[in-house]
Amino acid sequence: MSDKSTLTEKLARARAALDVIVSRILEINKAKRNHQIQTDENSKWKEELRTLNLIAHRQARVVRMYESRLKLIQGVQ
Repeated sequence: MSDKSTLTEKLARARAALDVIVSRILEINKAKRNHQIQTDENSKWKEELRTLNLIAHRQARVVRMYESRLKLIQGVQ
């Protein structure tokens, strides 16, 4: 397998993971907006949102890294 196809697969997996994380963040925010989250559960959801945001930030960096490496490989060929 070439470097380009390996990076393309890694990029696809990283984007898919990021999509799942962002979807979960949006679900929680929607539930908060619709007042489906009770006050006693609020701290639990805040902690989950904080963790998901950190993971999403890191995953976005991974996606950008794979994209830049792929551009370098494509520019060389």
